[in-house]
Amino acid sequence: MGLAMHAYHDVHRCFPIGVAGQIRPGNTTFWHAGILPQLERANLFNLIDWTKLWNDKTSSNPDVCATHIPTFQCPSAGVAVIEYNVQGFEVRCPNIYLAVVERR
Repeated sequence: MGLAMHAYHDVHRCFPIGVAGQIRPGNTTFWHAGILPQLERANLFNLIDWTKLWNDKTSSNPDVCATHIPTFQCPSAGVAVIEYNVQGFEVRCPNIYLAVVERR
């Protein structure tokens, strides 16, 4: 994942924004969506509707959130759950890694 972050930086000259709501009010898409192309998941990245919330069922965003990406789960964490319910959304795959978000 570190290589993906640096590959993103090479292309965009910055690291991915922590929460897209900082630049797109109302959008709560997180940093890990931004590095999908660098993780060889450009097909998934291209399905994201950046004008909609992550759980907006009129878009493909819920399907993107339901996609299991092993890179986002630390192998030593011992988390056997692949999907779980959150905020009333039935299937969402966990991302075990956090990022620091700065308000500007």
